[in-house]
Amino acid sequence: MEAAGVGPWDGWIRAGKSALPQPLPLTPGSDLSGEVMAVGPGVSDLRVGDQVYGVTNPQFTGAYAEYALASAAMLSKKPASLTHIEAASVPVTAVTAWQALFDEAQLKAGQTVLIHGAAGNVGAYAVQLARGAGVRTIATAAADDTAFVQSLGADIVIDYHTRRFENEVRDADAVIDLVGGETQERSFKSSVQAASSFRRCPLLISILRKVMESKPHSFWSMSPRTIWRRSPASSKVES
Repeated sequence: MEAAGVGPWDGWIRAGKSALPQPLPLTPGSDLSGEVMAVGPGVSDLRVGDQVYGVTNPQFTGAYAEYALASAAMLSKKPASLTHIEAASVPVTAVTAWQALFDEAQLKAGQTVLIHGAAGNVGAYAVQLARGAGVRTIATAAADDTAFVQSLGADIVIDYHTRRFENEVRDADAVIDLVGGETQERSFKSSVQAASSFRRCPLLISILRKVMESKPHSFWSMSPRTIWRRSPASSKVES
């Protein structure tokens, strides 16, 4: 082990709020970067001495140690351009962004995505991945973060303190909610309005909480498609 990442999922596990079974005793930590010291039977794509990064195992534990036992299927060779510390910060946040954009929203080149919280860890990856895939990207961020989010590749950045995104975004194919709260509520209502007026109805994806938790059934009869993506090892379950 050369470096280990720290994320909110580690806090959930430490607090006993993981949705995954976590028998004690355990060693926390999931994101890692380091050198392969040994490989098990059947492993053919990694060799001793390879510099790798990734996640330990489906339990998201075991990385806060001098040596970690990891699933080979959850590791990749570390790009030479990244230090071990940089590489250890990548896995869960980058995969979360990828899953929201391409596994759930199934976005393609030429489509449009609205990303809330674009200056955060998952949001920053989402902007870059969307840009790389040819997806038009509209992002919400604070004014101080505008230049940073633009540098990541966002086509339009909306200062959420002074502008309301629902007044400016009319053609999104998907909304990635990384903020929750009022932002999620407004995103949902905006999508419902789009559906009721026969405009394009975006897919709303949140990694924070289920959109349906506070919605009466009658409101859901006009609902856009919504997906709640469970964060790794969190206390939440996918709807």
